[in-house]
Amino acid sequence: RSAQLSLILRAAVFGGAYLAAADLSTLLQIEPGPFRCVWLPAGLYLAVLVLSPRKEWPAFILASLVAGLTFDRLQGHSWPTGFALWGANSLQAVIGAVVLTRCTIGRPTLATLREVLGLTIAAALGSALIGAVLRVALRNAVSGDPTPGSTWTNKWASHALGILAASPAILAWAPLLERP
Repeated sequence: RSAQLSLILRAAVFGGAYLAAADLSTLLQIEPGPFRCVWLPAGLYLAVLVLSPRKEWPAFILASLVAGLTFDRLQGHSWPTGFALWGANSLQAVIGAVVLTRCTIGRPTLATLREVLGLTIAAALGSALIGAVLRVALRNAVSGDPTPGSTWTNKWASHALGILAASPAILAWAPLLERP
């Protein structure tokens, strides 16, 4: 019972952090519009999944749904667009986390070249690319009218930068937070 409550609390904190990271990404925009130059929730999402046992991932995926839909609705997106963006973002995070954990033994510390390359190539470049293509395709499918910032290269770059900016810090600080 205590473990379930702990997981619910951690998922709720993650959801709040996801929403805060999305707001911060909006504040870091160079010019107004739908394009974010860095999407920090991508790095947060990836790091949280990597640091969590796979059996707990559904709780974090559900928390990202609530946070993502809240953010998207506040930005004026429709429900279908919000669900499409959430699906692409979640698939990107899961693919990145699976690939990164296969590049490491245990929790990644980014202390080895293999772990750094795993984060850079597989997660930031690979999964972010898959996520970008899906985000643009799904968003265009549900809205029927692509926005100027919806090119896959813009989405890929913002998510890759978010992974490279947020994930290393979270992965490096995580062991410090666990010490008594």
